Amino acid sequence: HFFESLERLSAAGIPMYLVAGNHDPYTTWSYGLDRLPQSARVLGIEGPEYVLFSRDDKPLCAIGGRSYYNQVWPHDRSIAEGLSRIDARESLGVDAPFAIGVIHTGFELDTTKAPTDQEELLSRDMDYWACGHLHTRLVRPSMSNPRIVFPGCTQARDTKEPGEHGCYLVRLSDGAAPELEFVPTSSVILQSLTVDVSACQTLADVMHLVQVEMFSENGK
Repeated sequence: HFFESLERLSAAGIPMYLVAGNHDPYTTWSYGLDRLPQSARVLGIEGPEYVLFSRDDKPLCAIGGRSYYNQVWPHDRSIAEGLSRIDARESLGVDAPFAIGVIHTGFELDTTKAPTDQEELLSRDMDYWACGHLHTRLVRPSMSNPRIVFPGCTQARDTKEPGEHGCYLVRLSDGAAPELEFVPTSSVILQSLTVDVSACQTLADVMHLVQVEMFSENGK
């Protein structure tokens, strides 16, 4: 399903830039790399890597990323090491108007998974950081200046991940903060429901009332 979806994007003329994460590191799916369409690129398997996106034969955006080689990441190394606007310029030999970083990190919220933090990423002068790993949406430093963004899962995986899930459409403009548009993608939205069962006399009454409340919410 994943590879078929990449083919659909490729047929639409949309280039793809991917990084491997802790659940799908390079070592566990390297066999499938030859199935990637030519417009898809896995970044940074052996270290930081940059590609240049051009439009009308003019450099437009430097995209830098770094992948998990296997399921763990060294605790004494920053996954953002080697990813900055200066590094992009030196690696590509051009100064593109925009620079984007793509990493899989637990940020400061999961220090066991390639931790980094807001100040480190902002100091690297990238226009936008597209981040993976966290299952919930997180935007830093603010919604008015969304330079670091975790879109979360495209579909909730269990009851601990309630609410809408999806991805972000991001627009970059010269001299302006990134513009975010949330695009919902989850076919199932999970939520918690509180039911007052204090008037119930039996367990059967409790089960019936809970079922009635659940059907009422589903109807909305």
